[in-house]
Amino acid sequence: MFVCIIYSVTTAPSCSGAVATGFVKAGGLEGIDVWKNAKSAVSVAQYGYRAMERGELVPINGPGVNFANKIHLFVLSVHGKA
Repeated sequence: MFVCIIYSVTTAPSCSGAVATGFVKAGGLEGIDVWKNAKSAVSVAQYGYRAMERGELVPINGPGVNFANKIHLFVLSVHGKA
């Protein structure tokens, strides 16, 4: 997370996984499994906004890998390194 004190700007990553956009069709990637459960861009933006309001530093949106990512982030927060 990066905070710019002068303007009080806060940024955070959005860990959303696959997002359904025109990129999939344009790249001919329709047959790849990861895109089958892709989230809409609107749902990703809404989740990120709500996470920002809750003060989450690294919002992770989605099932499956979500739990593993949260465990990894917890370990990083305790040990401070990857």
